[in-house]
Amino acid sequence: AEVTSDTIDPDLSNNTSSTTTNITGVDIDMGITKTASSTSVITSSSYTYTFNTSNMGSADASGVRITDTLDPALGFVSIDGGTDWVCSEGLSVVCDYVANNGVYTAGSSAAPVVVTVRAPSQPTTIPNTANVQANTPESNTGNNSSTVNVTVTSGTTQNNSVPLTKYIGFQLNGDYSLIGNTNINFRGTDPNQNYNDDINMSYINTDGTNGIYNSSSSILNINSTYRIKWAGLYWEGNICSRDAAGTNSGAGTGCNWTNSSYANYSDATSDIDTSLARIQFKVPNSNNYVSIQATTINRISFPTPPNGRLISNYYPAKILTYSAFAEVTNLVRNAGNGVYSVGNIVLTEGSVYQGNYGGWTLVTVYEDANKTLNYKDISIFNGFQLMTQDNTPLSVSGFLTPRSGPINASLAFFAADGDPINGGALRMKDKNNVFTALNNTANPATNIFNSTMTVFGNDINPGVTKTYGVDADRLDVSTFMNNAQRNANFFFDVSRPASTNDDTYSVSMFTFATDLTSPVIDNINKSAYIVYENGTRIKSSPTVPIYPSSQLEYTITFKNTGDEVAESVEIFDDFDFDGLSQTLDINHFDTTKLKLFDGDNTTNEISNPDCSYNISDRRVSCKLSTVAINKSYTMQFVVDVKTQLNTTDINTSAQNTAYAKYKNPNGNTYVKRYTTPITNEPVGGKSNALNAGIFTRINRGNEKYISIDAINENYDYKLDRNITTKIVNRPFNIKLVHRDINLSNTEYQAWHGNKPMAVLVTLENNGTVTPPLNNPANSYFYQGVSDITISGLNLTHAHRNERLKLAYLDWAKILSWAPSTSACVVNPDQSVNLSGMPACFNSPKYVEDIFGKSNFHQISKCYGVGIPAGRDYACNPLAYSTGGNNANGNIFPLAYNHSFGCYQCITEGFANFRRDSTDNFAARPDHFVFTSKHPSFPDLLRSGEDYNLSLEAKDGNNDNTLDYNTTSNTLRMDPPTLDPDDSIPDSIVLEGNATIIPTDANISDGVTVDNNGDPADVVGFTFNNVGEVGINIYDSMGKCRCR
Repeated sequence: AEVTSDTIDPDLSNNTSSTTTNITGVDIDMGITKTASSTSVITSSSYTYTFNTSNMGSADASGVRITDTLDPALGFVSIDGGTDWVCSEGLSVVCDYVANNGVYTAGSSAAPVVVTVRAPSQPTTIPNTANVQANTPESNTGNNSSTVNVTVTSGTTQNNSVPLTKYIGFQLNGDYSLIGNTNINFRGTDPNQNYNDDINMSYINTDGTNGIYNSSSSILNINSTYRIKWAGLYWEGNICSRDAAGTNSGAGTGCNWTNSSYANYSDATSDIDTSLARIQFKVPNSNNYVSIQATTINRISFPTPPNGRLISNYYPAKILTYSAFAEVTNLVRNAGNGVYSVGNIVLTEGSVYQGNYGGWTLVTVYEDANKTLNYKDISIFNGFQLMTQDNTPLSVSGFLTPRSGPINASLAFFAADGDPINGGALRMKDKNNVFTALNNTANPATNIFNSTMTVFGNDINPGVTKTYGVDADRLDVSTFMNNAQRNANFFFDVSRPASTNDDTYSVSMFTFATDLTSPVIDNINKSAYIVYENGTRIKSSPTVPIYPSSQLEYTITFKNTGDEVAESVEIFDDFDFDGLSQTLDINHFDTTKLKLFDGDNTTNEISNPDCSYNISDRRVSCKLSTVAINKSYTMQFVVDVKTQLNTTDINTSAQNTAYAKYKNPNGNTYVKRYTTPITNEPVGGKSNALNAGIFTRINRGNEKYISIDAINENYDYKLDRNITTKIVNRPFNIKLVHRDINLSNTEYQAWHGNKPMAVLVTLENNGTVTPPLNNPANSYFYQGVSDITISGLNLTHAHRNERLKLAYLDWAKILSWAPSTSACVVNPDQSVNLSGMPACFNSPKYVEDIFGKSNFHQISKCYGVGIPAGRDYACNPLAYSTGGNNANGNIFPLAYNHSFGCYQCITEGFANFRRDSTDNFAARPDHFVFTSKHPSFPDLLRSGEDYNLSLEAKDGNNDNTLDYNTTSNTLRMDPPTLDPDDSIPDSIVLEGNATIIPTDANISDGVTVDNNGDPADVVGFTFNNVGEVGINIYDSMGKCRCR
């Protein structure tokens, strides 16, 4: 700052002072970090991606979204964004931040988003990038993405315990089946043999088919109306390397490979993928086995016997225990109920230290389309968890229990090496946070893995009570579960047989099934009314005719009949799904008639509902954040039928279905009951397939009236169907062409008799509509007339996008709406007073006959309702003299104070009588005025001086037409060479958008020159769709012409 004075100051050093203020920009800075639970996984195994985000900026962010397109080779399992995010399901991940009303505050972090996926079945490398963005601009975008690479290796794990992770999950009205059997068992006669350790085990072969050396069977029996959604086959076994002779009598010793398809341990393990990973599978009603290749195989080797035991026949040099898995959905779905057999599991007969075993189980998930079964969350976990000591921890995460209310839950497992008397205890944290042993009548608390295969205590295979070393059981765990639970923790305690004092156990499958409360918005009721051009409103039915220019008024009532609140609800109607885009005028949807009501009727309208129409998707929708249990809403909207229907649309049905998308808060996932046509979009509910009627045309003999087009007066409609650019203040004519259903010029055919169709033409000019420009008494389409000329049209203002507005009254068609006894039908003669109107239109009573009392109010002002005393209404014949000229100028409102005001009033009362042109034409200015804007020399352009040049477009009254005005900025010109012959006027063309690129252009020495030869230095004005503006610049003394 500085201070001054008129008085002489002897000390000037203290007259100024300054300070520095640092101005820091306020900006958001969104960042994301993506990690994988493991960067090296085996084929078909599950792993997770975790997205962590933060706003490290100094400003709040809004509209924050995470996006990630996962590799198509991956299998989507689940996604969890907690309460901070709302996420889509599938490989195209989209998560929107919804906490804090969508405001991601500066300096904060959000809950992580965790996506569980399944690795592909073939080794590969999966690169993946996640992105975060916001609606708010940010200067630092370098941390808006994060990439992680995951290497997928062969689906064989060696000498590693693989934790149980979620492989796949379902939420459906259904359940799952658990069957299976053992392929090797104790053949001795001792009923009290309670261990699988150190006993002679022999193959079971119930089949006897050539090439099958061990096999067993189990029966799948589910309701035939249920649909199989998924099936997974698991098998497990134990092999050893001591190759001693043995027999099926039970007297053999050691590891016997005699009856196997492999010669010895080395042979069986030389190529894991073609041995342990392959079994034979036979479905019901088939005589042949098919080979099944495992997508996942896990194995652990024990190179020497523990506890210093000597290698002998009973204690081999090597033991290998393994488990394998493959999906068999299509095979089971196609085969259905019946006997399933599994053969040639790689096992060894004989006695094996720590126990011999081998068997299989089949998990089949099914859905009840009739929804009589409870709605369940079914989560399947795969792995290979080895347990060799007490307090071995196990945990699984990713299942769901209901948010509130009672819990009905079960747990199934597939385990190995349990003994009938010593199988260990599986302790699960209960509702009191106490780890308590699971048990039921078939599985004691102290011996959960007890060589049984049961479902809720009942044997899977009646008569088979001991499946030595193999367990497949399903237990009720309802009393252990809490509401809104997503994970479970276990501890396993090892039971040791007295003979060996050590043992091992393994688990390769857990399946949780939990009844969920679920919202249900289904069986939506859709109804419709048809509103004809005359206002008649009738209830729809499959046989009701739907004429061109009618309206369909749809009503959709929906209710949450489930036992849980529905969230993120969207009710929508997509006209593409049912092919109605061809017959409905979906490009001119009236959103003012899109309404939402509270309740199952249209009484209590909701103000400002979240309803919209998306013209690109042709979808009308209403959204609600929640719909409570037993709560109803009603949605209503109106769509117009096109004024012209193609031949292929005639006699087609107006059949249409509405859909509902909504989330179950249990798991924050969308309910999936159906998929939409065309897009296969998952939805939770749908309406009845409403057939509102039949698209048709009124049969009036040879009636062919479809539409009217406007073209230049002298154009041939076959060759050119446009209106060219017009200039203001210059009268012009147009031709109205009558078109048939194929949009070809054709003769007008009256609805009946020889009643004409009157036409009024108006022009939209700068957003306003002029009075009608032609007298309808002279603008009729009579029987057999194919086109008429409208003359004397004029434009007073320039407008780049001029449109025609047309209003019509087809008297014969209007009369067809009236009752047969109406005076308008009995005596439809034209009225002299009202320029060709039927005489009955002189009387409001007869007009009510046609339009009906309920619709007459729309044109009641035309017949005196609400008109001030002493003024005439537009359709009062006494207000006109013979011939249709206004006699006293007393018509109210003034807009109708002309000889055809009655026409205009009626057509403005009904939207169906008015049409805008579908395209536009340009109305050019009458002339242009150029003005120099040099501050000192407004009338002259001087060499070496900067100047602006203004272009003003003028209408017919010499007023500015703002749609065309523009001004250059600091236009300068440099001297060019003189025209050599000095005979042809040189000119410049100002092009561009009045934006000056050079700063060195001026006039020097009376001529203009481009110093650097760059054509871009010559800039100025351009006008879209109306050509260019040329400017000649001459030396004032006439000595040169400059450009």
